[in-house]
Amino acid sequence: MIKQFAILVILCAWVSCKNEDPEPPVENWCMIFEDQFDSLNRTVWEPTIAPNGITSRTDRSENLRIENGLLIMELHKENYDGYAYTGSDIASIDYYQYGKIECRARLPKANIAWPAFWLLGSYDEYGAWPNCGEIDILEYWGYNAPDFYTNIHTKHSNWKNGKDRAAHSTSYTLSDATEEFHVYGMVWYRDRLEFYLDDNLYWTYHKIKDSWRKWPFDHPMRIVFQMYAGPDYHGSVADLPDQFEVDYVKVYEACD
Repeated sequence: MIKQFAILVILCAWVSCKNEDPEPPVENWCMIFEDQFDSLNRTVWEPTIAPNGITSRTDRSENLRIENGLLIMELHKENYDGYAYTGSDIASIDYYQYGKIECRARLPKANIAWPAFWLLGSYDEYGAWPNCGEIDILEYWGYNAPDFYTNIHTKHSNWKNGKDRAAHSTSYTLSDATEEFHVYGMVWYRDRLEFYLDDNLYWTYHKIKDSWRKWPFDHPMRIVFQMYAGPDYHGSVADLPDQFEVDYVKVYEACD
């Protein structure tokens, strides 16, 4: 009986290991979506007109526009609809699942600026945030310069519950992020998320468990760009207005 049990344990372990074999890396990518921001296409992007924290999000040209082939998201210090700052965000109308997603961008210098490039899951599968999952490919607070952050939020671990955040977040020091354009990207596999800066891998987040609470990243997500005022900053805002500039965004899938 003991021998049979031992064989069963070994067999289960072997099957488990086989099921957890990593998905092989994709060698060839085919682009399925690209926006070079020659215009702000409202059939592709949906601006949000609502407050977030201390920022009133608008689609006014002061906060959101196309200029010289760039998406300009501009943060202002002004009283507007009862809020002290105005900014913006846009979300893709289409949802994407698996593949390679990247943008080329230059970050603002303002200390209170809070730009981000991220993915938000569909509410249809597991419910609203944090159940749906959030992947922050690029998240930046001007007062933490020159570091930018990459963050994962799930039902299990998110900024509200603070659980196990060290395993769900990383930072990268980039001294010229406000001076030069860089490419911020992610490759989304079924068992891991790989994060790249200028095509150089800097972090891999592995699937913890086959559970939507820990891995909700098995359903489509939409792309979001934002420019808000960081609510935790209490210093001078004399460096406003300032801009988050996006040159392009591209989405790829594995070629057949």
